Amino acid sequence: MLKTRYFVSDDAIAFSPSSQPPPYEKPFDPAPKRKLAFVVCLIVVVAVFLTIIVFLTYQLLSTKSSMKEEIGSTTLETTKIISTFPAVDTTKPGATASTTTTLDWMHWDHTIQSVSAEGQLLCGGKPSAGTTVKLFEHDTLTPDDQLDQSSTNQTGHFRLKGISQEGGGERMQAKIYIYHRCMMEITLCLYKSKIYIPDQFVTVQGEPPKLYQTGTVDLATMERSWTCIH
Repeated sequence: MLKTRYFVSDDAIAFSPSSQPPPYEKPFDPAPKRKLAFVVCLIVVVAVFLTIIVFLTYQLLSTKSSMKEEIGSTTLETTKIISTFPAVDTTKPGATASTTTTLDWMHWDHTIQSVSAEGQLLCGGKPSAGTTVKLFEHDTLTPDDQLDQSSTNQTGHFRLKGISQEGGGERMQAKIYIYHRCMMEITLCLYKSKIYIPDQFVTVQGEPPKLYQTGTVDLATMERSWTCIH
């Protein structure tokens, strides 16, 4: 019986497709997808948080606006009274525009109260011109209400006046916030200093208003804190 033999050269074996190693396949790495999911979740959380902040701020501003509208008709008369002050000798710190006997604080019932203040601000002995000053009413359970805002003139003088409706036998607690950069080495945000107005300078509707004089105050010697919101 005739047998047939087949001979294959070494070159054919070397280039045979079956002799090539399988292509390299990179193993699956879930890390990029995890990072992407984390970033997406973080963006969603931040968006929800900002939405809540905007909503609460809007509600707060709406509440304050409605409260101001309710007392608008009753504050007109007091505004006219406050707008006209007798001349005051500014050389005497603590002098008042008028002398009056206020009502018993505990018998006040939802009355319109007024407060006014003026003074001069210095920085290292020089007039602090263009300094922002604000008049606030201090509230315990709610944010403080801003009653007035102004800026010092070229000589550092300022004047503030405001009205507020109080009830339950309470008297208004007024204070002045001063936003400045006096003695600030690095111009970053602002310093905030405050001056409390004594209770006896708050008057009730129908009484001659009093004027609280802070006198000359050097911001370089006042206590202060940092603030970037004003």
